[in-house]
Amino acid sequence: MNILSIDTALKGCGVSIWHAEKQQYFTLYEDIKRGQAERLVPMVDDAMARATLDYSDIDAIAVTNGPGAFTGLRVGLSTARAFALALNIPVLGVSTLDVLYQQYAVSKERDALNVAVIVDTKRDDFYAGTWIDGQADLNAQAISAESLQGYLAGHAKEDGVLIGDAVEQFMAQCDAPILPWKPVLTLSQISTETLAAIAHKYFALQGIDGYLPINVSPAYLKPAEVSQSKKTYKTIERT
Repeated sequence: MNILSIDTALKGCGVSIWHAEKQQYFTLYEDIKRGQAERLVPMVDDAMARATLDYSDIDAIAVTNGPGAFTGLRVGLSTARAFALALNIPVLGVSTLDVLYQQYAVSKERDALNVAVIVDTKRDDFYAGTWIDGQADLNAQAISAESLQGYLAGHAKEDGVLIGDAVEQFMAQCDAPILPWKPVLTLSQISTETLAAIAHKYFALQGIDGYLPINVSPAYLKPAEVSQSKKTYKTIERT
């Protein structure tokens, strides 16, 4: 099963293709803050060329569905759905927090892990979710540093780790060390290879054929912050 995976939910733009026959990933990533809408499709084209596959060879698509940046989520999800519809194949949305957790779990080669995933909201709070003894405990939510610190203090784990792109920012806002939880600062970027592996496992079990969008609504968790326009407008009074 050949899988195309796409991520534009956090920082940058990432694409992977799992080539089933070659048993190999073909992965591209660009660390860009803007311009994902312009770069994503050309990156997919480039990855397809490197994998020497035609679009008709792709069996399924995976995409991160949030939480994350509002614009990035819209770009990734709309592109993934468009490809899936055009190719008549299924598309699976996967939580950014779940992907980051699975990246860490795979690196440790065990399931009973204590992990808090903390992601930047571009505001003064965080997107966070936790796994205790390998089981989801704190559901993905927008949460303040104070509330998250209180939660972690009440779930003290000697082998607990903090991962995500906002770990340092979170620690800077805490009024005391988050003992015994320890930061892992090297795991902050979504792996589209892990995303593809999650989708491959899901579709192998489900055996879905044909176009079907699964979990492809964006998980925003909080409304967009819209600033008031600074433009001034003239009013024409009727006489």
